[in-house]
Amino acid sequence: MRTELLKQIEQDRERIIAFIRGFVQAPTPNPPGDTLVAMQHVRTLLDSESVSYDIHARDATMPNLVASTA
Repeated sequence: MRTELLKQIEQDRERIIAFIRGFVQAPTPNPPGDTLVAMQHVRTLLDSESVSYDIHARDATMPNLVASTA
């Protein structure tokens, strides 16, 4: 199992790095706590993988994205 996981990570290495780089670069100023750009970055990845998710937002600038592959 470990070997298979490491193999998958290595195969997707550049894509993983690009995702993390984009996520870290997403502005999330606090205050006011605006996380829209970061959430959209995650949403784009999930859409590209056809992973379903829900978005819950008490505050329009701080949405919660909930996804599951199970």
